[in-house]
Amino acid sequence: MAEGGRLVNRGSNSFTGTGTVEFWSFWVKNLRLIGWGGQSNSDAYAPEIMRELIELAEAGRLRPVVGGAYPLAEASAAHAAIKERKPIGKVVLVR
Repeated sequence: MAEGGRLVNRGSNSFTGTGTVEFWSFWVKNLRLIGWGGQSNSDAYAPEIMRELIELAEAGRLRPVVGGAYPLAEASAAHAAIKERKPIGKVVLVR
């Protein structure tokens, strides 16, 4: 991430383990890591977080992580990759 950047993680479909964060790079580059579980967050924080995410999206400052792009004719391969949990990010079907 660029200096002063933010990484927002909005929930997870199946992650139940633990992760390790190397905080040195966060400290040196003044980065923010924001985890949001949606309904698991209290009502006090959810509107603020959503407002910020909407503002970032409207400003074109959110970049989705694309884990794979497949031609529409290869939709079955895209589904197989998702089922096998191979991609990291979104899977996109293109014409």
